[in-house]
Amino acid sequence: MRDPVLHNRFRMSIVNSWGSQPLRVATGMMWLGLALATGLAGLAMADNEIPFTLVGAHSGTVTAIRGASLDINGKTFHLSPDAVIVDPQGQPVEADAIGVSTEVKYVVKRDQANKIVKMVVYLPR
Repeated sequence: MRDPVLHNRFRMSIVNSWGSQPLRVATGMMWLGLALATGLAGLAMADNEIPFTLVGAHSGTVTAIRGASLDINGKTFHLSPDAVIVDPQGQPVEADAIGVSTEVKYVVKRDQANKIVKMVVYLPR
């Protein structure tokens, strides 16, 4: 007659040894993938050192300039007096450098949708 306790221990040891290795391999692959993805994202960010986040940013092309106001894709915006304007490498850009047909990404004030507070300017090289 077979001892049920001994049989269950033997069966569980086989299941654990077989079942845990694929789990360990899958976990290791997951961590490796995460590490590679994080490292590659870090390398991509090193090229574009913008000093602020572009969460909620809009993209467009400057279609007209009138003093401290810009038309982007035909809509008029005003530059906030403390607006941060940079190039894709994070270097400051003077507002005078912005011309018609310049590509931009911009963030507007929450309470005033036509006031630009942050802008990345893609100047022609």
